[in-house]
Amino acid sequence: MVLYYQQTMQELGIEVKTDPLDLMTFFDKIFSQTDYEMTAYISYWFPYDPYTFVANMYPSTDYTAADGIYSTDPQVAKALATMSEAEAKDLIKGLYTYDDSAKIQEIFTKALNSANESSVVIPLNYRNEYVVYNSDKIASYTFNSIPNHVDVSAIKLK
Repeated sequence: MVLYYQQTMQELGIEVKTDPLDLMTFFDKIFSQTDYEMTAYISYWFPYDPYTFVANMYPSTDYTAADGIYSTDPQVAKALATMSEAEAKDLIKGLYTYDDSAKIQEIFTKALNSANESSVVIPLNYRNEYVVYNSDKIASYTFNSIPNHVDVSAIKLK
C-alpha cells in the first residue's frame, strides 16, 4: 500500500521517501519522536470504527487532563493538522457531549475530511481478510467475527 502511494505521488511530482521499520522501532518513533511527516496506519476496524479512530484524533495525549479527554494514540492525535488545537479539541469533545446521531455524523464527517486534507494520517481499512495455509495439514479456517484476530479454534486440521 505504501509503495502504491509512493508511486502515485511520484506521478504527481511529489517525492515520498519510505522508511520501513520493525514494529518496536515504529512504536518508539510515533510515541516518543516527532521526526516523521506521515505514517501508513491501519485503523482500529470494526466494531471500533469510526468512533475510536475519530475520538483518538483529540490533539492531546495528556491523560491527566482535568476534563478526562485525551488521545490514546499519539499518531492519530496529529490527524487534524488543518485545524487549530482549540478547534480540534472542541470538535472531538463533541463525541463526548452529543447524543444526536446527526450531530455525531457531522463530527465524523468534519474530522475525517480534515484528516484526509492534512494527509498526516491516512486510515486504511480492509473489508476482506485472506488466509494462506498448508492444505496438506489444514482442512479449513473459519474467520473470526473480529477482524485481525486469529481464532486458533477455527483451524480445522486434516
